Amino acid sequence: MGPALVLALLPWLAHWLVWGWPTRRTYMGGALALLVVSTPVGIWASYDPALSWPLLWDPCFGRVSLFFAFINTQVSPHWLTTGLIGVAVLFAFYFVGQYDHFHYLEESGWLADLGRLTGSILPSFVFFTPHPNAAASFLESSLLLSLVLVWQARGNKKLIWGGAAALIAYGLLISASRGAWVGLVIAVSLWAIPLIPHRNLRWIISGIVVIAVLAGIYGITQIILSESPPSFLSSTVDTGVSRLTLYRNSLYLLGDYPFTGIGLGDTFGMVYSRYQLLIHVPYLTYSHNLFLSVGLGLGLLGLAALIWLLISFYLFVIRVEQVGLSTRYAHLFRSAWLGATITFIHGLTDAPQFAGSGWTMPMLFGILGLAVAIGRLAFEGEEEAGILSLPHHRQVVWLVGGLIVAVLLVCVLVFGDLYWGRGMGIWDPSARLKPNFRPICLIQPVRLWLKPQLMTLPMPSVLILFNP
Repeated sequence: MGPALVLALLPWLAHWLVWGWPTRRTYMGGALALLVVSTPVGIWASYDPALSWPLLWDPCFGRVSLFFAFINTQVSPHWLTTGLIGVAVLFAFYFVGQYDHFHYLEESGWLADLGRLTGSILPSFVFFTPHPNAAASFLESSLLLSLVLVWQARGNKKLIWGGAAALIAYGLLISASRGAWVGLVIAVSLWAIPLIPHRNLRWIISGIVVIAVLAGIYGITQIILSESPPSFLSSTVDTGVSRLTLYRNSLYLLGDYPFTGIGLGDTFGMVYSRYQLLIHVPYLTYSHNLFLSVGLGLGLLGLAALIWLLISFYLFVIRVEQVGLSTRYAHLFRSAWLGATITFIHGLTDAPQFAGSGWTMPMLFGILGLAVAIGRLAFEGEEEAGILSLPHHRQVVWLVGGLIVAVLLVCVLVFGDLYWGRGMGIWDPSARLKPNFRPICLIQPVRLWLKPQLMTLPMPSVLILFNP
């Protein structure tokens, strides 16, 4: 975690003291810094930190390191793209070639049968079993990039990249991830509409697409709410009803732990089962929604960081698209940010990045880093080292706000028996789901002084002290 914190925080804080920036401009450094800073809260709030460490070490270190490596490397964007596609192809080969040996008992239908047929050709060399939705999340962001490489290649290279794109597309197909398919359709539409030469026609087609999407959402909602849906949509309707119930209960759970979340990593299963389903065995392992997963894992601080990151990223994309890039890089940039968009759209219905060990997360941040690394070429003249001067008043506000957040985090982490909570609070899962848990009172005099003060506050949600 140390290198990740340094990579995320140092460039954002050090520019107050040095000439220029110690790294190339990231355009979303503050959001990344806040996202990384919020991860200790996810560890602290976990009823069993051992469940959280796997998601903290590799993904947290990997995503930040990979992002900054892409930003600061001297390697050509084409080679960076080649590397990402190479990783995606290797995984697609493993997923497609071993599909039959994964023994997905819950997967059915002709796509699953097709996957088992093609996956039975090679002998078994399974060393881990990816969830099909996680496989789709890993592959979806690289498909458009691979198609751009096919279009730009010449001679025999076109056949090689064509085979790579076909393998990625086939892996995405047999994953049967409807969220990934919807994201891909929307991304292709966003790419195609600006290519229409006539402005009025673009607006007409855009309006038709928006109306079609809204009508589709309304139709799906009515089908889900109907008592007798069509038989060929029964599986989709059952999934929709299950997800809506999961989202509602997860939102209630987030309302119980708004400031801290329930903990990073594999904590969702038991907490959700215990306090929402009222059963004592894990039923669902994650919330299947990117925003709910981040909020439950990292609290409102992490959720604010995610929203900040999305806003910063798409403001950067809009600016680059307005300024324009050379033909050599324009298609790579567009396919990169649209690839990330596919993952974000998929995240509305699924979020495997925060399930298990989070092994799909580095691919997302690699795509984000590639998009920023290519897009910043449109502003090369604006990134010269600046002259040391007094910070702008808005910068002072951000700095003071950051210091306040840092102080609050330190206080929360140091005063271990202090917690923000509504209802049961984070110590209840720690005591119930891990019976050998014993809270340690670090500063007893402060605790004894604060307790009567806090108990007199007329608020439904206040700081409460746990009595061991």
